[in-house]
Amino acid sequence: MKPFILICSLLFSYSSQAQLRHALDTIRYDIKQDRSFFFCLDGKNSFIKDIPLKFFGMQAGYTFNNRTNLFIGYYSTYNDRAIVLENPTALKGDTDSNTLFKLYGLSYLNVGCEYYFHNSRKWRFALPVSVGIGSALDKEYNEKRIFKEQYKFTMPVDIGLYASYKLKWWIWLGAGIGTRVTVFQSDYSAPFYTYGFNIRIGEIYKRAKIAYRKANE
Repeated sequence: MKPFILICSLLFSYSSQAQLRHALDTIRYDIKQDRSFFFCLDGKNSFIKDIPLKFFGMQAGYTFNNRTNLFIGYYSTYNDRAIVLENPTALKGDTDSNTLFKLYGLSYLNVGCEYYFHNSRKWRFALPVSVGIGSALDKEYNEKRIFKEQYKFTMPVDIGLYASYKLKWWIWLGAGIGTRVTVFQSDYSAPFYTYGFNIRIGEIYKRAKIAYRKANE
């Protein structure tokens, strides 16, 4: 059994390396082809130290050869949720002026690449990877004062898998999962998931520009 598992592991490793080399070769080819600008709003559901948080984000960049995106982005927790750290004088389930709260947050800029390894007329499957720099928030406070408020430097690395389905040429329905690894601040590492509509603002602009030019010829 062990030799069989070893052989399967070696074959899987070789296949993964071959697929990675193929993807890198494809990306290098794509960035030499035609490109189009894109801008999109993004959101992610994630966790910081088991506290569910939502991330709001935006991306801008170029799509090369209709298959590879290179982008810059910004993400931040916008519904920061505090947990009760200490509750010495209030009844169970209540809070008062002595209740001590703990609050976490994360904001960062990132650069990344998204490669469509499957890109048909209706379906797209992508592998987005990004690296960022930002700050992680660690705050303790009550109604009267702030006891601690620290902003720590961190480098989030996001890796995911995203699938989208075309409803119309200008709107797609998508969902994805992934993980965030925060260098220097490992407590902020966590999985994430996302879902929603993707409005192709760049495609709308391009078609409107072509229609306007034709109307004025």
